[in-house]
Amino acid sequence: MGGEKGENAIDAEVIFMEVLARLNIRHSIMGFGCNHWMHKEFDTTPNMVERERIYQQLERAMGGGGGTNDFEALQEAIKQIKGEPAEHKVIIVITDGDGNLFSEEGKKMLEQAEREGIKIIGIGIGDGMGYVKIAYLHHILPPVIDQLPIAIRDILVREISRGR
Repeated sequence: MGGEKGENAIDAEVIFMEVLARLNIRHSIMGFGCNHWMHKEFDTTPNMVERERIYQQLERAMGGGGGTNDFEALQEAIKQIKGEPAEHKVIIVITDGDGNLFSEEGKKMLEQAEREGIKIIGIGIGDGMGYVKIAYLHHILPPVIDQLPIAIRDILVREISRGR
C-alpha cells in the first residue's frame, strides 16, 4: 500500500496507537506483508522518540509492497494475546489486499480463537474489502480510506462498552 492510501493508513494506525495509550488500553502493533514484524510490544509505552521510530517503520513497511500474509501474523497475534491478563481480548487486522487466510487451517484458527474468547475484527481497505468480508467473521468495510478513523472509533466504543 503506497501513496495517499498508505499515508492515510499510517496516520490512522498512529492515531489508533495514541488513543489506546491515552485510554490506558494495553495493546501491541504488528505489521505484515510477505512476513510479519512487531512494531510495539504489549509491555511497552513508547516515548516521543520511540513513537517516531514506529511511525518510520510503518512508512517503510507500507512502501514495501509484496504479499498479505495475515495468516502468520494472526497466528503470532493470537499467541501473544493469549498470554495477556485482559478479560476482553480483541485483535484488529487492517488490510488492503487478499490475504492467505482462505484455507481450512485459517478457518479453524479463527474459530478456535473465537471459542477461546478472542475476537478478531478485519478492516478492509480498498481492494481488500471483498477478501475481508469473506475471510473475517467480524469485519468493517469503510467505503473510503478517510472513514478509517471513524471505523476504528466505532470498534473502540463498541468493544470498550462490551468490556464494562
